[in-house]
Amino acid sequence: MAEWGDPKESSLIGKYVQRLSGPSKVTGKAKYTYDVNLPGMLYGRILRSHVPRGVLTAINLEGARSVSGVKAVIALIKEGDQIRYEGQEIAAVAAATPDIAEDAIRAIQFDYDELEFVVDLEEARRDDAPQIRDWEKNQSKPRIDDRGDLEAGFAQSDVIVEATYSTQVQTHTCLEPHGHVAKWDGDHLTVWASTQAVFGTRRDFANHFKIPEDQVRVITEHMGGGFGSKFGPGVEGTTVARLAREANAPVKLMLTRKAEHLVAGNRPSMIQHVKAGATKDGKLMAYDLVGYGSAGNGGGAGFTGPYVYNIPNYRTEKSSVATNAGGA
Repeated sequence: MAEWGDPKESSLIGKYVQRLSGPSKVTGKAKYTYDVNLPGMLYGRILRSHVPRGVLTAINLEGARSVSGVKAVIALIKEGDQIRYEGQEIAAVAAATPDIAEDAIRAIQFDYDELEFVVDLEEARRDDAPQIRDWEKNQSKPRIDDRGDLEAGFAQSDVIVEATYSTQVQTHTCLEPHGHVAKWDGDHLTVWASTQAVFGTRRDFANHFKIPEDQVRVITEHMGGGFGSKFGPGVEGTTVARLAREANAPVKLMLTRKAEHLVAGNRPSMIQHVKAGATKDGKLMAYDLVGYGSAGNGGGAGFTGPYVYNIPNYRTEKSSVATNAGGA
């Protein structure tokens, strides 16, 4: 193992240090999950909802099962379940080629009763908005953090600025999409995953399939971007493992670019009403924030603040707003 040496004598500042993975990447030797191809491997595809909200009333998988080359077909929701966002997973298939898998997806028949939906942050908070979560006006209870005396802090301030700031939802758009290759050997699971968290992903697979963690192996040689969105298997991960077990063969399932924007996580939007006070020499004395944002149908909009600044007097109130879109 390399030794850094005495910290007083060791420094990387001003020195050229070669990126360890650089040569393998620029020469094309680096192997990503997308590059994994195993003998007898099948290809997985997911059927997704094209409506943002509804109730599944019927599903028929027999058409997909009858397509030549299809080795596994599974439902991911059942009749009576609610569809909560466009792109929600309905069913999945594993087949000998990607084209056959696409044909099988098109052969699945399903029906639904559409429900009123909301995809706009501010509309979701209105009194007449459809109630899509167990939050009052679709807004979670706020998380409140405070310190010091806010009124005293503003009284000590020479300058007070008050404004509203906002950003939109941002999808991660990883160069390598989310995806996995799954292979079972009895009750032992091996997964090649595009993930930032090998051990967390192993734990999640073990919990989902109710097997010990030492019976799950997760391999990530290289990953084509994650940006905080690849810390677990996601629905696509548990789905490909289910398909592999059903087909008794390894299966690769990588998300399409469209699915990356619909279901692969996001950086939540935010609207922040901020009032800040500072002295003439630039010292922040008081900070008052009320903010909310949306990550889709889940939480996750609890953005940080005042973050890197040491402010003696502050109060922050943050909450998430649910909409019929894929979650963070």
